[in-house]
Amino acid sequence: MTQKEKEIDREGYEQKDIDEINQYIPFVDTKIFWKEDYGWTSRYWESLRAMGWTRAESKTEPGTVVALDENKNECLSAPDTITLLKFLTNYFLGGG
Repeated sequence: MTQKEKEIDREGYEQKDIDEINQYIPFVDTKIFWKEDYGWTSRYWESLRAMGWTRAESKTEPGTVVALDENKNECLSAPDTITLLKFLTNYFLGGG
């Protein structure tokens, strides 16, 4: 895989960008990391995935990423995956 393909796979973010974002995320469980064969994630998102949550592109707002709970209810939306994972920090804190 070429460097350009790796960049596309990582949604335009490099690890140094994520390291900078993670400096402002106070909880280990909500820090963002790359998971091979999946993409950007966090320990918190992985626990939600284990309960049946999924991430998808919005059907009503193209280009928007949504988090769907185990019943496929849209719970959270963001312009991209990284922003969605950052928003999850607020939910982790109970700030929904």
